[in-house]
Amino acid sequence: MIQKYQLIQLITKFLNTKENSSQKEEVINWYNQHSTYDQKLLEEKAAVLQKNTKTRLVKSINSPKTKIVKFLNIRNAVAASILLIGISSWIFFLSNTAKVKLATANQLASVQPAQERAIITLENGKKIELDKLKINETIQIDNITISKDEHGKVSYRQSDSKKEIIQLNTLSVPKASIYSLMLTDGTIVTLNAGSKLIYPSSFGDGDRSVFLEGEGYFEVTKSKNNTRFIVKTSKQQVTVLGTKFNIKAYPEETKTQTTLAEGKVSISNLATAETAKILMPNQQATNNNFSPMSIETIDIENAIGWTKGQFCFDGKNTTAVFEEIARWYDVDMDYSNYQRNTTQYKGKIPRNLSLDKLMKLLNFAEIHTKASLTNNQRIKLQLN
Repeated sequence: MIQKYQLIQLITKFLNTKENSSQKEEVINWYNQHSTYDQKLLEEKAAVLQKNTKTRLVKSINSPKTKIVKFLNIRNAVAASILLIGISSWIFFLSNTAKVKLATANQLASVQPAQERAIITLENGKKIELDKLKINETIQIDNITISKDEHGKVSYRQSDSKKEIIQLNTLSVPKASIYSLMLTDGTIVTLNAGSKLIYPSSFGDGDRSVFLEGEGYFEVTKSKNNTRFIVKTSKQQVTVLGTKFNIKAYPEETKTQTTLAEGKVSISNLATAETAKILMPNQQATNNNFSPMSIETIDIENAIGWTKGQFCFDGKNTTAVFEEIARWYDVDMDYSNYQRNTTQYKGKIPRNLSLDKLMKLLNFAEIHTKASLTNNQRIKLQLN
């Protein structure tokens, strides 16, 4: 196999037109082995230039020697210089690629799906790790009682205290986690991995308002006096009386989406002055940066599949689902080699699998992935 230092010498000789016929053949053989791969790694213009240069190389091998020893003209000199730079870049990439460490089967098997885990941060800064609450255990904080029933569901209720002190609390669900919480009005909120909910310790007589960052599924209970339940995100405000809906509003993503499962909601676009819109079941409202809100009818199961333990591929959302996978397993993602215009998988994959089993299913579905380790030993999935 031709060595790197030998390749550099041969290319240098070629640029100086001092190579012999056997050396030229070595360069061409090397190029034939790697030209297709190079074109994927280098910029499009460099790839085209290398292809043209390859043609010139092939022609030159059969040319009379009197033509070979001629000095290169300016155009060929520039092209040859760029070729040398391209090949040097390829050598540098090859040496770095060799250092990429693939994740082992045991390392992938050790990465488990999201667990029930969450932290409540009180207004005074005190933190409570809810997953450490035992079954039927109760914690009393001021006039609020936090308890976990025999099914593992955590409830957040107002105590029989005459003096009511309403505080803003934050429920944080880290990556590789999921959690459900019942608020003091009976509303149940399920937060997906990497999400946060800011809410009052109890609701007064007016609107019941909370703030969401990330993704949450709400099952809103009607209050006795029919007060509105309002969910605010950075781009939307969703107003309801009693209904079930999903909101996806991760800060790192440009889109905010609200999907209605039951009932009726009113949605305001906080980025524009457009009139609030009414959403009906199986409809989804999308804000994309500062553009007007769009509404479309969708398959509700694809939007709330995460609450039922499923990754849902609809044939065009592969990268979006992989962002879910990254949060669900707390891994990194690499899309640099992914061809988005290719045929994409349509179907459902369980979320309760270890990472090695998930990857086997993904590859079986022709969603080709491989796993490597970053410098800080985090797992990175590459979607090909």
